[in-house]
Amino acid sequence: MKYKMKNPLLTGLDLIANGQTDIVAPSLDDEHYDEFQAMAEALVEAKNAKLIYHIAEQRSMSRKNYGHVVRLLVPGGLTPKGKEFLKEIAQSPVAPDSSKAPNAKTEPEIIQLKPTFMGMSIDLKALAKKWMAWQREKSK
Repeated sequence: MKYKMKNPLLTGLDLIANGQTDIVAPSLDDEHYDEFQAMAEALVEAKNAKLIYHIAEQRSMSRKNYGHVVRLLVPGGLTPKGKEFLKEIAQSPVAPDSSKAPNAKTEPEIIQLKPTFMGMSIDLKALAKKWMAWQREKSK
């Protein structure tokens, strides 16, 4: 099973909600191994947050991956709190991606330290805008 996920906790809770009670880690050389480990640790914490009834974890004793989760058993499934949590997440609107949000008004850097001829550059447009704004404020 491939564990490509955006949110390890939600992926794990979805697996449990869909009836999967025995979750086995992919092989150590699988590209999704680290994602599985993140999901497994998130599910262990979900037990502490009372989102699932019970979880039994089998951890590796091998030198290569000592202490990593090899297998999870989740016999009880989600608690009512866990079901409500998934329901709220599914109903909540998707938060806008901050990388796609329009840029807030930020003042440009007038003097920048970057690889140039002398090691610094001056943004003349930003300097002119700053000076014009200062002149407007001064004349008020």
